[in-house]
Amino acid sequence: MNLPNKLTGVFFTLGLGLLLTGCESMFHDDLENCPQAVYVKLYTNTACKADPIGLNTQSNVHLFAFDEENRLAASTELKDIDLGNPEKGLTEIKLPIKNATPDQDRVYNIYAWTGVNGKFNVQEPKIGVKKDELFASLKTDADAAYMRLGQDRVYQGTNSHPVLLKNPAKNGAQEEHIAIAVGEKTYRLNISVVLDKSIRNRASSPSTREFGVEIASANATYNYDASHHANSAVSKYAPNSPIIYGDTALIAKYTLLDLQTGLKSTVRITNQKNGERREVQMPQEIKQDLIAAILAYASNEDNKFGFNLDCEHDIDIKFLIKDKCVDCGDYMCAGVFINDWLVHTFKYVLE
Repeated sequence: MNLPNKLTGVFFTLGLGLLLTGCESMFHDDLENCPQAVYVKLYTNTACKADPIGLNTQSNVHLFAFDEENRLAASTELKDIDLGNPEKGLTEIKLPIKNATPDQDRVYNIYAWTGVNGKFNVQEPKIGVKKDELFASLKTDADAAYMRLGQDRVYQGTNSHPVLLKNPAKNGAQEEHIAIAVGEKTYRLNISVVLDKSIRNRASSPSTREFGVEIASANATYNYDASHHANSAVSKYAPNSPIIYGDTALIAKYTLLDLQTGLKSTVRITNQKNGERREVQMPQEIKQDLIAAILAYASNEDNKFGFNLDCEHDIDIKFLIKDKCVDCGDYMCAGVFINDWLVHTFKYVLE
């Protein structure tokens, strides 16, 4: 046999071998190990802005596929990835999935997270864990305060319709392409503690440096499905930068995670004089969950002040401080404003 004929025979044999072993081969009947994958595009939008908004470069992206039993079937993590935008196109991320029962169709829900970076303790994903098990928690520093998130933003979302991948034993390799809208989980709060004119005008008016503000919550521990881990510990949030003390007000800027009821999110305003720290009086009915109560009131449909936490992530909150009683040295919060709208007025009586 001459050389051209030999080469032809070799190429024919190689081509036939690839045909017989390929997942798309009509002659191949062992398809159960053929690859399956879901390709995911991520974008964000809100109830107030329905058009897709690009996420561009994100420090961390986590994708998780959970099966019909809500158990983890696959996961992937990417770092420093450009997710694109509607103008230049959205980036697709490949999530390979191995079917644990290759002779059956499987249905998956995909959970996506972005921005869960090195400031979080992230659990190593293990196949079989349930979606309501611990995923990540914000780290705390040496003072047991949460790590400062600053300008970091965390987004999370899931597919609107389950993804069906048919059994590979009959259908071979498969892929599905989906897009997931993720919502922001972070909120930037600009807190002002303002001394009322009645305090500022008296001869012995206190300095704003005598006042302080503390925000604490149990909202920084997440399960894979974005629910909050049961019995999460309460920790304080540290301000993003040093507190600013002005003539009439102090200003503290924070970045918080979820603002929801039931997460023990509290605000304490204190006054310190002669080495003694006292709490500024807050109404008892909202003292235990002040932030959540204020925001729930502000978003109430009956309230003329329209406020949607799905749309508003940069929030100004002002606490107006007045004397609790004449010359007693105690103070109380007499009003709360959100984005310059008065949402709470507290009755006070000077005695």
